[in-house]
Amino acid sequence: MIAQLFQIHHTYNIKKANDISYMLQLCWLSGNILYTIYGYLNSSSVIFYGNLLTSITTFINILQKIYYDNFNYIILN
Repeated sequence: MIAQLFQIHHTYNIKKANDISYMLQLCWLSGNILYTIYGYLNSSSVIFYGNLLTSITTFINILQKIYYDNFNYIILN
């Protein structure tokens, strides 16, 4: 999760996300969602909340990528 927070901060500062892969983010998000479900089904709060927070930060990073890719496309064209 801390790595994702640094990525969110970095992306916000440079206002670009063209170096972030959609496939990597989607694979990362799907894996964390599955671990979140596993933590819930196993009644493991550490696994559940840790992966839930990581899923949220990954989702924020995906939204940043969509926003900045479209923003920079409009500005450059």
